[in-house]
Amino acid sequence: MNDLWNHWIHDWRDNHGKDTIRWKTTVGIGDSMYGLNIAYMRAFVNQKPTKFQLHFFHDKGYVHHYEDPESVANRVEYIRDRYMWKDIVDIEYVYNSTDTKLYKQFYQGITRYKRSELYRYWALDPTMSTSPKNMKIVLWRPTNNMTQQIVNDKHFLLDWEWQRLIARLEDFGYNVTEIDYRTPIREALYHIRTCECCISYEGMWHYISKNLFKPHIVISEARVSKWHTPAAVVTDKGFYIDRDLKKLDYAIEAATEKSEIYKKLFFRFVNGW
Repeated sequence: MNDLWNHWIHDWRDNHGKDTIRWKTTVGIGDSMYGLNIAYMRAFVNQKPTKFQLHFFHDKGYVHHYEDPESVANRVEYIRDRYMWKDIVDIEYVYNSTDTKLYKQFYQGITRYKRSELYRYWALDPTMSTSPKNMKIVLWRPTNNMTQQIVNDKHFLLDWEWQRLIARLEDFGYNVTEIDYRTPIREALYHIRTCECCISYEGMWHYISKNLFKPHIVISEARVSKWHTPAAVVTDKGFYIDRDLKKLDYAIEAATEKSEIYKKLFFRFVNGW
């Protein structure tokens, strides 16, 4: 551990020693988990608690869509309660925030750097079982979203192409479980932790998959995939169902190997083994 610790700490650039972060939430759980990961890694590296102020620009009971099964805040509280060493971060929830400066900046007390993946890594409770069910694929796509995201190359496949992909996966013998923004978070967590691999567009449940170190294939050309989920296999050179689906077993194998490498690196850094 000593060599790995010294290697990273020697050039740790993300405000080393500072223990306060202010963060703007959005309706997506991934944006909140992004901030939580930074706060938890900061606390570990500093070897003292991080003060993490989480600003909601709405009330605690706000739901983004009338069919949402839980509020935005309830989702954050649920997943934070399942973070590894959850008490090393002191969280303050601020509802109905009026901080316009933070709203525009998104965060304060953080500096983003390229090739700094470990700054944004943390894990969910490692005692939680992640044993996969054979041939279980968890899939999420953007076409059921309330608002379609057509920027940043996120909308890579059309609705009928996603449907065809699901049908072909099932033809190959995979059991596909589809989740979306209106899936209850406890259900999404269960399906992701028990799957063999996640297949998705860029966004939504990425950070749950990341914090469980699950194999993940992202069908996207979005650059942020490499920033936020570097352990995922990203099909950034195009994805064609007829050409590429026959290589799926190899892609899952590559995603599994990649996720294991990052898992070993993370736990060796925080545990020494």
